[in-house]
Amino acid sequence: MLIKSKAIVLRTVVYGDSQLMVHLFTEVRGRLVVAVRLSSSPKGRMQRRLFQPLSLLSVEIDFRENRDVQRLKAVAIDYAWTSVYADASKIAVTLFLSEVLFHTLRQETEDALTYGFVELSLRCLDVMESSRGKANFHLAFLVGLTRCLGFFPADAAEGAGGVFDMRTGQCVASLPPHRDVLRGAETEAMRRLLRMDYNNLHRFAFTREERRRCLDMILAYYRIHVSAFPELRTVGVLEELFV
Repeated sequence: MLIKSKAIVLRTVVYGDSQLMVHLFTEVRGRLVVAVRLSSSPKGRMQRRLFQPLSLLSVEIDFRENRDVQRLKAVAIDYAWTSVYADASKIAVTLFLSEVLFHTLRQETEDALTYGFVELSLRCLDVMESSRGKANFHLAFLVGLTRCLGFFPADAAEGAGGVFDMRTGQCVASLPPHRDVLRGAETEAMRRLLRMDYNNLHRFAFTREERRRCLDMILAYYRIHVSAFPELRTVGVLEELFV
């Protein structure tokens, strides 16, 4: 069956000089792996550049239900970056986001809501000019993605309790019988994160230490709610630039 879809590149693995294995998040079929054969001609080298992390593509795929690796029939750019590859801070953010998405988007089913959120987020990053906005972008993305993944801590934003229970995503008045909690200033920091969106990022003036702690908190929250969510290698890159 030939399927046509928009797709986002999550990860590319190179096999020798002639083949790529590309992990895609597609709009119509969710997570897929496709094989891409490259020629040694300039056209082949040009095609390889299409599969940079978080490239936004239009693809045609020869899809078979029982096949682990699908065949890519055609590919084109769906959205051409205007600034990402010329901005070191944005490159760092895209590498981080691609690693997060690689470990969280696992279903081979249609998920137009999540696809729309990720695509909109990437377009917002591409046009963002505020230095503070770029420094905070990954935090707002992580919070926003929890809505799509089903564990957004909605009750924490307005909850009266001073303890944030990371297992339930709620603010409570007393300590629960486990250690996965935030208290005091950390609870207030989580509430600040939940007020973030791409339009107000420039208003959140975190110190480097505050931003580091916010990132630690939200990643700890992910590890509780996403099975086998690992320590991310790209965190170190963000720390050098923003944290």
